[in-house]
Amino acid sequence: MDNISEYNVDGSLLGLGEFILLEIMTEMIIPQQIQQFLVVCKKIYKLKEHPRFGSIIQSIIQIPPTFIIKKESQEKQQGMKFIHSNKNDWCTIVIDPIIKESIVRFEIIFESNGIQNQNYGIADASCSFAVGNGPQEEGNDEKTVRYWGYRDGFVSLHANISRNL
Repeated sequence: MDNISEYNVDGSLLGLGEFILLEIMTEMIIPQQIQQFLVVCKKIYKLKEHPRFGSIIQSIIQIPPTFIIKKESQEKQQGMKFIHSNKNDWCTIVIDPIIKESIVRFEIIFESNGIQNQNYGIADASCSFAVGNGPQEEGNDEKTVRYWGYRDGFVSLHANISRNL
């Protein structure tokens, strides 16, 4: 990032700078894609020595999450799916393992359930969520970043951050 020429494109993929090539790698979903990408040419193969390469590989390797469910009547886990009860009540879940460093990718898909709001977010590891409460309650407002999705597709950010998460 010290040199502006690292961002210039000169002659297709091979003309891209190392930071752009690393960014392309972060969008790859499975390690085999990176493996195929690395053998394109010597320039790309040298990226294996870059300090960011290890964290990119680590972010692609899937670590299956475990949902920490406090009350079985509110929700359940089926494989990689979290299923909320059919009640229209607050339900805040926590996913283990805790993300301490690196770049992590996770996907949340809300299936149609007729409920007005569906939310997701990131919380500080010190947060504790009581059954039936929203994620912003009990002093957690300053320790969470929440994205609220509405039935019409509108998404809004709710945060009251006093320090970095």
